[in-house]
Formats: sequence, structure tokens, C-alpha cells
Amino acid sequence: MSQVILQKNQWGFPSDSVLPWQTEVVEDRRFKRFLHHAVGLFLVVAILLPFFTVPDNVVKPVVKAKEQYTRLIIAERVVAPPIIEKPKPLPVPIVKPVSTKKIKPKPVVEPKKIVKPKVKTQPV
Repeated sequence: MSQVILQKNQWGFPSDSVLPWQTEVVEDRRFKRFLHHAVGLFLVVAILLPFFTVPDNVVKPVVKAKEQYTRLIIAERVVAPPIIEKPKPLPVPIVKPVSTKKIKPKPVVEPKKIVKPKVKTQPV
């Protein structure tokens, strides 16, 4: 094995440092091999699974009926016809009988005529 002398830059890191998202060819091959095996196994199981039979004597779960605490009643509401109020009759005024007394007419008084005295004028 040969040793590689790495030169450090001014920050103290080797100049050949590998970033986390950079991978090598060996790691890529190993990942692809694992991926191919996993996908192949999944496909084999997916193809064979429909051919397996399920036994008929599988116990079905018992479903208890829930207790009914309330009852839903849906009924049509009967709408009462609207109450029509009849107008109240107006009170009938009580008519008093007219008295039959005769009223005497008052005598008509003629106004007195005012006579103005004539004033004589004197010549100047």
C-alpha cells in the first residue's frame, strides 16, 4: 500500500477531502447489488402471494350491536293554518234623542245710524 501524503490547505483540511454526497464506485456497486436483490425478492413474493389459499374457517369478528341511547324521529311537521283575526267592529255611537223644545228666535236689532254734524268752514 502506498501512502498518500495529503497537503493541508490554509484552514487545516486535507485538499482531497470527500464530501458526504460524493460516493465511490465500490459503494455504488454495493448499493445497486443490494437494491437488485431487494426488488427481486419483493417481485417474487408479489407474484406468488395471490396463489396462496385462505382457510374458510376463519373466525369472523363478533360485532356487538351498540346500545341505542337515542331515537331519531323524522316526522313531517304539521303546520297550523294561520289564524286570521277578524276586524273588531267599530263601537256604535249612542245617539241621544234631539230635544223637541222650540227655540225662540232673538229679535234682530238694527244698528243706529250715526249722523255726523256738518262743520261750517270760514273763509280765510
